[in-house]
Amino acid sequence: MTARVTARVTARVTARLTPAMRCALVALLAVGVSAAGAQDAGAARPRPDLQPVRVAGELVVGMYAGYIGYFAGRLAGENLGDVLRMPTNGTRAALVATTGYVAGGVATAGTVYGIGSIDGQTGEFGMTLLGAGAGFVVGVTVNKLIFVPRRTAESTSERTVRRTAELVQVLLPAIGATIGFNSTRRYTR
Repeated sequence: MTARVTARVTARVTARLTPAMRCALVALLAVGVSAAGAQDAGAARPRPDLQPVRVAGELVVGMYAGYIGYFAGRLAGENLGDVLRMPTNGTRAALVATTGYVAGGVATAGTVYGIGSIDGQTGEFGMTLLGAGAGFVVGVTVNKLIFVPRRTAESTSERTVRRTAELVQVLLPAIGATIGFNSTRRYTR
């Protein structure tokens, strides 16, 4: 019963994803899974204690880095479309969106990894990237299930709900990356 419900929800959400979102999702998850599988076989080291300030920094700065990375990736996609002389159509829009999503995910994971690796600690970048990808999937899923495209103007309360959902969608990849990094965190020495 649960497998059928899960399959139905997955099919519904996947049908609402744009081709660019699907490409970005596959790219983030593929890189994360391949990097997560390439972990070192060194001796087990003790796990450092969690530091609330560091975790908060990973979340907040990772969120902003992903947001900025998304728009930087879109700009890079636009420039790449110009260099490739792509016509302004669906293919170019998919390229721009895909580069934005991938750059946002990598920026989030890289920032969380960088902040977490300060002061003699490290983790696995692959798990951090995989966590960012999982957070992206959850964020897009929630957003697609809650908000369907509208043809009428939205009210002030609907706009507030949409903005809150967008904030959650930007925060979830940082949460996933933070969980991914801190689940593999260890001392470097």
